[in-house]
Amino acid sequence: MSGPRKQYVLHRDYWVVKRNALNEMYLGKMSAQEMKLFSVYLSRINKDDERTKKVRFTTSELYAITGKLEEVRMSYYNEILGTLASKGVGTGEPPNRTLLYPIFDELRFDRNKRGDYFIELNPNKKAMPLLFNFKREYFKYRLWNVLNLKSKYHIRLYEILKQYENSMEKMRTVFIDELKQYLCYEEETEYRYFRRDVLDKAQKAIAEHTDITFTYETFKDNHKVLGFDFFIKKNRKYKDTFNDHGLIDVEAEKRKADETPYEEVPEYREEYVHSTRKAIKMTTTEYHELVAEHGEEKIADYMDKMEDWTLSSGKTYANYAAAIRKWIRADEEKRAERLAEGDRPRKRNRFANFKGRERDFEELERLEREHLIKSLS
Repeated sequence: MSGPRKQYVLHRDYWVVKRNALNEMYLGKMSAQEMKLFSVYLSRINKDDERTKKVRFTTSELYAITGKLEEVRMSYYNEILGTLASKGVGTGEPPNRTLLYPIFDELRFDRNKRGDYFIELNPNKKAMPLLFNFKREYFKYRLWNVLNLKSKYHIRLYEILKQYENSMEKMRTVFIDELKQYLCYEEETEYRYFRRDVLDKAQKAIAEHTDITFTYETFKDNHKVLGFDFFIKKNRKYKDTFNDHGLIDVEAEKRKADETPYEEVPEYREEYVHSTRKAIKMTTTEYHELVAEHGEEKIADYMDKMEDWTLSSGKTYANYAAAIRKWIRADEEKRAERLAEGDRPRKRNRFANFKGRERDFEELERLEREHLIKSLS
């Protein structure tokens, strides 16, 4: 008798890297399952390598993604592919919304040689700049955050807030019409129902199932609600329930832990990614401390200079945040010296830097008169 069929494992370390521009575009009326499928696709590609653009999922992976049993027939997956193929990125608000192009150009549902069903996704060429080869203005999160959420509104709100989690203010201000566009929420309901059925439920679900929490306040014009101020925090109380869904190979995780000496396991520190060159190693906490001290534009300029210097010289620093502070302090001291020199008398050229000869002009006039009288006599 054969043993239980081995289920595909989604790894705990899968990261979704998403460009800000893509996150703020209209994605059509995606269902929660389609959003999860898209997130898993993003977690599988390497944004710096277009060769990874084509991604294949087995049915056991789809079970982990969709929450549906593996025995679900082809009609279910064909339906997902049919609706996903019609989804495109767009801009603007209805009725003036413009759909630009579909995200995926090729969607395939088939069987491999072993008889296992799979789905294969290949992006549209026009969508490639949103998926690959960007260096700034993006954010990332661990895949399991969205896999734990059940509602498409909860998934979208999580991504909208996650994008601003590492901003200096750790908040995001959104007008209500803009928020509805981000959420793909097109129902005509009163504000109180939108708040109760969407925002309040999302607040509870995100706090229970993801790595962030949020609170929000409204801003108004007289008595009309115009929008919201969302305040974002790390979820310190979050308990990892990832394996409750059967997505992690527990035995493999234990073997990995047993093979790694305890003292060599580093404390997790989320890394701040300045650019794709990854020449600077720094945590998000260190980065935000620098930004708070010197401003985002100045720090970005110094990090660019340090990356150029590091890559050209081959040298590295043990603490890049401290090195940047040292560079800034040295430049500020030089600038202060130049300003101080501007208040001092300017040094003259050494060629003319001698004491002038003292002359008696009255004596000179007397000698000149005597010379003139002698010449006339």
